[in-house]
Amino acid sequence: MFEFLNAVLLSLIAGAATGLGGLYTMFVKKTNFNTLGMMLGFSGGVMLVVAFINLIPEALLVLQSIGHPSLLLALFFSVGVIAMLLIDLGIPHVEIVTGSCDIETSGRPQRAVSVERRDSLYRLSWLMALGIAIHNLPEGLVVGASYVYQPHFGIYVALAILIHNIPEGVAVATGLFAGSGRSKGRIILLTLLSGMTEPLGAILGAGLVVYLSPLLGLIVTGFSLAFAAGVMVYVTTDELIPAAHLQCTKKHVVGIGLLLGMVFILFLAAIIPS
Repeated sequence: MFEFLNAVLLSLIAGAATGLGGLYTMFVKKTNFNTLGMMLGFSGGVMLVVAFINLIPEALLVLQSIGHPSLLLALFFSVGVIAMLLIDLGIPHVEIVTGSCDIETSGRPQRAVSVERRDSLYRLSWLMALGIAIHNLPEGLVVGASYVYQPHFGIYVALAILIHNIPEGVAVATGLFAGSGRSKGRIILLTLLSGMTEPLGAILGAGLVVYLSPLLGLIVTGFSLAFAAGVMVYVTTDELIPAAHLQCTKKHVVGIGLLLGMVFILFLAAIIPS
């Protein structure tokens, strides 16, 4: 029970990081689109390293005791990708018109921003909030399952997801501030609530691993790790990186952000004891 509660608490903290992104937009007078693009790139670098260097090898290790680990890994990874693709196809896309302007978090643009751009930012931000809420479920699932499997590994994964959630919260809050006259408190609350589906996933993942038989627990753990890797890779390649490029007007900004995110999470892995 102690491990179960710790897993849920850990996922709650990681999910609440979207609210930190909203708070950032409150205290920073204006958010530069290039800065936001770099932050999204940084988040993408974190996600890719966690998926390929940590989640997939751990999934293979867990699935070895079941048999056909490579085949199961490919299957579970594909399920994660396909699940996110189906969800993505069910959510209408709104493209942002790119521009080299800054926006103030009070909702008034620093430079002239067209009504079409503000409206697109506002609608896209609501879609992003919904998308964050949806893909936080499998992220919570892997935090819960991985913490029960190995606490130190669960902490590492939760920290990586926490880092990833902050720029997503910034992106959502920035668009809502720019495209509406709603109060800052309500917008920050929305960004926070978009991350609160993560504890629900953790309850499911940790509960299945704790209360199922050892064999089924291993299957759930391996599935959670591989499934989450598929979700992270899909979100990074199809959402984060394209969104980062849409925000940026300067070359190499997204690439630098990606590389910084990769380097950061590799050092984080070296610091956390195995």
